[in-house]
Amino acid sequence: MVAQLQSPKPKLAVTWDVLPPHYVLPDDPVENIQQPWLAAALSDIRPSSH
Repeated sequence: MVAQLQSPKPKLAVTWDVLPPHYVLPDDPVENIQQPWLAAALSDIRPSSH
């Protein structure tokens, strides 16, 4: 049997630009066509605003 050593995976650094201070993000719902079952489950557990 031969032992195989795995090299450590590099850490992924995710960065993004800072939005301007008065940038308004849209608050409308977004369609999720990739995983509709996940979108439905998250919609079901979301607290109602009534």
